[in-house]
Amino acid sequence: MAIAFKVKAKIQGFRRAGFKFSSTEETVLLLDQLSKAQVEALKAEPNLLVSEIEIEKEKSPKGDDKKAAGEGKASADDKKTAGGKTAGTKA
Repeated sequence: MAIAFKVKAKIQGFRRAGFKFSSTEETVLLLDQLSKAQVEALKAEPNLLVSEIEIEKEKSPKGDDKKAAGEGKASADDKKTAGGKTAGTKA
């Protein structure tokens, strides 16, 4: 399991910690892809609704743990978001 943040803005097009957030769609960010400063900024921001979630990791053919859909990204099934945003990417 990987820990991620599910983030939704209270204000359309709100930006924080290098990401743009929507008030109509959720964005999923993998916690291990964020710096400590980004995590603190997201958690402290009153204009964002931030919840911590767990997502599944897939095993690579070699048996190493890899995030679904490539390193640092969650698959569409894992992220459970609207609008086709991909975890670990900046909007």
